[in-house]
This record gives sequence, C-alpha cells and structure tokens, in this order.
Amino acid sequence: MELKELQKNWNEFGDSDPLWAILTWPDKRNGKWQLHDFFQTGEQEIGDLLRDAQGLGLPLRRGRALDFGCGVGRLTQALCRHFEHCCGVDIAPSMIKLANKYNRHGPRCSYILNEADNLGILADNHFDFIYTSIVLQHMEPRYSRKYIEEFLRILAPGGVLVFQIPSDRIRSQPMPDSAHRARITLDQATLCETAGTSTTISVQVKNVSEVVWPRVYLGNHWLKANGDKLVNDDGRTMLAPAVKPQEEVAVKLTVQTPEQAGNYLLELDVVQEDVTWFKDKGSPTTIVPTRIRPAERPLLRLGRLLSRRIVKAVAAPGSSPSMEMYTIPRDEVLSLLRGLGGKVSAVKKCDFLDWESYVYWVVK
Repeated sequence: MELKELQKNWNEFGDSDPLWAILTWPDKRNGKWQLHDFFQTGEQEIGDLLRDAQGLGLPLRRGRALDFGCGVGRLTQALCRHFEHCCGVDIAPSMIKLANKYNRHGPRCSYILNEADNLGILADNHFDFIYTSIVLQHMEPRYSRKYIEEFLRILAPGGVLVFQIPSDRIRSQPMPDSAHRARITLDQATLCETAGTSTTISVQVKNVSEVVWPRVYLGNHWLKANGDKLVNDDGRTMLAPAVKPQEEVAVKLTVQTPEQAGNYLLELDVVQEDVTWFKDKGSPTTIVPTRIRPAERPLLRLGRLLSRRIVKAVAAPGSSPSMEMYTIPRDEVLSLLRGLGGKVSAVKKCDFLDWESYVYWVVK
C-alpha cells in the first residue's frame, strides 16, 4: 500500500471510528469506547513501559519524548505525565485534529501532521525517548525501515528508542479431521438488526471432539434467505489459546450487518486460520434467521447519497478503509539497527494475535 493510500485509510478511520481503529477490541466498534477508559489504557501501557526501562537499567532522561503514529494521543497524553515535553506525530489529519482536541497538557504537548516517508520535519539528536507500538506493522517494510532509520537520527545520544513490529505470521498446524467438531449455541433464536451497522452477540462454543484445539476462532458468514452466500468472511473472535475436549467457551462476536434491508441468515462457524473452516470438515454450523431493517428514512438517505457524490474523489460510496499487516523478520531488524549504530539492550517477544511480534529496546 502506497503512503498516500495509507494516509487516506487512516484519515477515514479518524473520521468514522478513531478510538476503535487504534485499539480494535471487538466490543468497542462503532463508537463504543468510553474516552476515559480508552486513555486509561495509555496510562497503563506507559507505566508498564517505564517500569520495564527501569528493570533493564536504562538511563532514561525525562526531557523530550516522541510518540510516533500517535493517533488521537492515547500514549502521548500518558507520556506527558513523565516527560517535560511530548510530541505526537501522525499521518492522518483527522487523528491530529482529535489529538489536539483531547490534549490536557497545554504547550507541553504538541502534535504534528507528517505526510512524508521520513521525519525531516524533526531535528537531529532531539529526543530523549521515542516510542511506537502497533504502528509500523500497518505500513510496507520499505517505509517502516526508513522510519526506524529516522528514529536513530532524531534520537539524542544516550537516548532510548522502543518500537514494536511483527516478525512473521504464526502458522497454524493442521489438526486431524476428527478435531473439527464444534457445538455453537446462542440465546437468541432470531435477530433483528439495522442495516449497515455492527452488532455484538454472545455465543457459546463447545469442543465436542477428543482433541485439544489450538488457537481457533469463531467467525461468521452472511447468507441470503435462500441460503446462497452473501458475505463469506465477516467477524472474528478468538476462543482461547487452547480449548480442551468437552470444554465450552463463552465469547462475544461482532458482526457487520448487510447494507440492504431484508431477511438473511447469519451462519456461525469455527475456523482455524490459514487452514480450514470446521464446516468444510463436516462440523455443523449454527444458522440464525436475521431480519435487517432499513438504516434510515429514505429522504435522509438520499441526501447522504448526494453528499457522497460530491466527495467521491476522496472516498467512493460504499468503500471502507483497510488495515493491512506487514512484517520484518527479527534478524533483519537487528541487522538494520547494528548498521545504524544502535545498541540493542533487549528484544522482548510480544505475540500479537496471529503474529509473532517483538519489542526492541535500543540506546543510541
């Protein structure tokens, strides 16, 4: 994905559901994050991070800190409690606008829109601390490598850089056919929802096989009333790191309803990523008849369609922003850092869903 396309996607996220785009918890989609709770996760993350720095014996100066890929300032605001001045940088104008709105530290905190594939807007040897997490993974390696190089340029001698990036996809090992036996139940026999929205349902999934399930997910398809496939792959939620035989797990699944009103079938199934849906191995799915009601009054919908035509050069009607994932192998990251003169103090494994991921601690 080109940088301009990346910017477009994240700007749309900032306009539509900014807090969920930053922390994609399934039950927080469509504006369900409470602002206090959202920013509290930043306080917790930075507190843990600084305790880790102390545990590593790193000489952390408390002058200037940089939050790269700051979004609406979740981590920048938390860093302001520990550093004299904090700067947040992001590629999306909509995110920077909200970050300024949520700033509670006055001139001690500043936000910068950066649309380039470098950090030329920032001076050499300027920051005592640089942190970025769940950001580099959303851009192609040709960009993330360049930003890592820039981090070392703008980091002051003796300063500390901490960044996270996935190394590889965690590949699931196929299970024997006998393992693909699930019983999926939920309280509602039918559903009635609004078109083009997300809804969260409570589901119980039982492993009725004699095999331990490794990392598997509950997912769903949307079918037309006649059973024809409408949407092949919609929601996802992990059941547990491992589900024992005869164990039942209660989970919440967030699904996106069809755009058009009518009668549909919500089909629930278990999936082992990159391997198979349980249905394809003979496991029964659960089908929930669902009535989708119109999203809004026809005249209001017409007005919105007309307004979309005016901005179709920015976002085509019906399009939605995407959140892609990229990796750089651990050995390549370490080689890059050595070539840049960075001293790697620690590398900590922090798997992220289906991704083998690492946090790198670097001193200049």
